[in-house]
Amino acid sequence: MTRRSPGSTMMAALVSLATVLAAVATWAAGAGNVELALDLAAGAAAVAFVAVLLAALRRPPVLDVVVVADELGVRFGGWDVVWSLRREVRIPLRQIASVRVYRPEDLWSGWWHRRLNAVIPGTIKAGWFGGPDGRELWDVRAGSDVIDVRLAPGSPTPDSCCRFPIRPPRHGS
Repeated sequence: MTRRSPGSTMMAALVSLATVLAAVATWAAGAGNVELALDLAAGAAAVAFVAVLLAALRRPPVLDVVVVADELGVRFGGWDVVWSLRREVRIPLRQIASVRVYRPEDLWSGWWHRRLNAVIPGTIKAGWFGGPDGRELWDVRAGSDVIDVRLAPGSPTPDSCCRFPIRPPRHGS
């Protein structure tokens, strides 16, 4: 039995639904019911849009984490710029209190005051959240370990932590 990735069944169902709606819209147009054909075509387009958006959410993260001089730098790329509303985050090393690695399942639960973010439970949690100790930056996807960087209390940075995925190693590197 082949194991599917989380959400692949939902993607297949959305693509099938869009295909069926487009086929029925074509049939309705051929039968002379233009209004029904337009409604069905609009529904097919909406379902296709949701499928494309879901595919974008499920893509692996595009980011680079580097330590240069006395700073930890996290540079976001692709859709991660949209989810985090930042292209880059720099944290002075002296402000970092701890660094831990978690499985994303250990971080999904809890209540957060939402700010600017994207959340699909069990799939993605990205953006800025108000946490128990202040503002938190998340860029977490299902299926990859997460680096949790906690900042020291009283640091001049207004954020309490940053969470981002560990990128799987590239083959041949």
